Amino acid sequence: MTNIVEMPIRRRARRQPRVLLVLDAQNLCHPTIRLDYARLREFCQAMGELIASVAFVTDSPETLNFQLMLHRTGYEVRPVRLVQNGNGQAKGNADIGIAFWLGRALEQYRLKPGDIVVLGTGDADFIPIVEALRERDIQVTLIGYRSCTAPRLQIAANTFHAIEETPLLHRKEAAHAA
Repeated sequence: MTNIVEMPIRRRARRQPRVLLVLDAQNLCHPTIRLDYARLREFCQAMGELIASVAFVTDSPETLNFQLMLHRTGYEVRPVRLVQNGNGQAKGNADIGIAFWLGRALEQYRLKPGDIVVLGTGDADFIPIVEALRERDIQVTLIGYRSCTAPRLQIAANTFHAIEETPLLHRKEAAHAA
């Protein structure tokens, strides 16, 4: 008779997904509905381990209180400089900055398949970024206003949450958006 000692089987604990929250704040403005930025962080924490929450915000005196609110809520605020175009109109476009930042963040935070990037925007310029993340098997959750979010961007993401249709993500209607 063979004496077999049963060894307990060690199962690897399944790793909780790491969540990176990135907002293009200018694309999240709405005239009557306000995104609840604190509850958005809670929404992301329910998905896994929130490793960073970053908001790209137009840098102007008008947005200073908004930037302070984001900072107090736990966001890293990345200012986007206003640039004047040929006809003198000031424009703040964060797309290129967000794209470069996300490229560096993939390495810095060592995002792996199964991790999640929550992207707050509606801009179709982000479709190639979403597709590149998905090619790495990184899940992309898109947050935006349905009427202001490019349909192709909604399709490119793994999941889309319309702010106005997700009670957790918005506050009561306001006279003006932050």
